Amino acid sequence: MGQIVRAKCKECEYSAKLFIGGGLSDCEFEAVITPFSDEQKKELTQIRDKGADDFSVQRRPCTCNSCGTIFACTVLNLGSDYPSAMKQTFCTDCPECGSKDIRIYSIGKTEEHCPECGGSVVFSTEGFWD
Repeated sequence: MGQIVRAKCKECEYSAKLFIGGGLSDCEFEAVITPFSDEQKKELTQIRDKGADDFSVQRRPCTCNSCGTIFACTVLNLGSDYPSAMKQTFCTDCPECGSKDIRIYSIGKTEEHCPECGGSVVFSTEGFWD
């Protein structure tokens, strides 16, 4: 079960609703790769088809280093039961600008800089999802 987290700026009206953690649909590979780009989906499927079919997934709060957007990126660890040479981690791109340059932080993070005014964004749990 995942958390619904609100990221809200103390100084301006910026607000983002983040669905972090994981849910029941995360047991199916096809559902897990849905938020990835077509290029990433192709690469992920090829890696899985070569035998690295074990995976774990979690949505994590992050900030895009290019545009500052705060969002929940999908972090997919593929081949988690295999030797380290086969393990690979993939993250979704920024939904606003498409950048791959993102900073992922812990689910317990309590404050971040606002992408609109530079003020303080605080995180609070609003509920749960599955």
